[in-house]
Order: sequence, then C-alpha cells, then structure tokens
Amino acid sequence: MQSPDRAGCMFMHHEFLASHAVARTDRAGSVLCRRGEPLPGLWFVLAGAVRGDAGTAWRTGDAAGAAALHGTLLAPETLTVSETLQSLFLPTTAFQRCVELFPELGVILLRNKLAA
Repeated sequence: MQSPDRAGCMFMHHEFLASHAVARTDRAGSVLCRRGEPLPGLWFVLAGAVRGDAGTAWRTGDAAGAAALHGTLLAPETLTVSETLQSLFLPTTAFQRCVELFPELGVILLRNKLAA
C-alpha cells in the first residue's frame, strides 16, 4: 500500500498531466517532429506506433520525445507515425515544468514508460 504522501504525489502528477496534456490522434505517415528542429513536446502513446528515422520505435505505454528530459530541445531524430496514433501530448514547456515540480516523474519518463 502506498503512503498518503506518495499517493498524494502521484495524484498531483496525474492532475498536472491531465490539466496540461492534450489528447491527439495522428494518422499513419504524419510527421510529429523533424531531426534538428525544436522538439514540440512529449507524446504518451495510448495506442498506435511511432518510428524514428534512427530506428527507434515507440508503442503503447511508451513516451516518445523524452529527449527533452535530457535538456535536448532539438529533436534528435525525425518521428513519424507508423500506425494511427492516439496520444496525450505534453508541450515541451509544460513537460519541463512538470519535471521541475516532480523530479521523481522524470525518473519514470527516463525509463520511457507510463506510470501505472
């Protein structure tokens, strides 16, 4: 069982993400960002798939665009939707603020998975 403090902290993560993330649907073939251009944010993949031009792939449960967590504000690769994507999109500025407020969430995102 989680302690009240930990449970409250997890609630604040979810509350922050819910108030700043935007539900999106992108069709296969859509380009989410291009290598070397400003990284627009982070996509929490709910369904579908994203592929990077360097061979990286993200599927349900992954967080595409997590390079922003490393301080990289330019996309390290071009991300293209390979299967119709349903995601929660968190703009870079909101993503950075979220990690400032909740550093432990940064650890979860570094692992490139959504918290259950």
